[in-house]
Amino acid sequence: MFRGLNVLGIPGSLRRGSFNRLLIKNAFTMLPEGSNAKMYDISAILLFNQDLEKDPPESVRDLKERYGHQTWFLFQHQSTTTAILEF
Repeated sequence: MFRGLNVLGIPGSLRRGSFNRLLIKNAFTMLPEGSNAKMYDISAILLFNQDLEKDPPESVRDLKERYGHQTWFLFQHQSTTTAILEF
């Protein structure tokens, strides 16, 4: 029995009114009934720092924990991956 999707939306822009964020919000409206969609605010994520890989900040641990529980990820950015998400 299909129970919907768990989707984590990650906009590649920090700006509240960004085109990326609007695209994700629109995509959320098209998910099948019963789906669970969350937008993740990456503003608390630090730029990638390899020195912190073994003991990452709480904000990075939180994001990695959310990754493990999602069925799908919706990442929207205009060009390449932002430095914030290179962890």
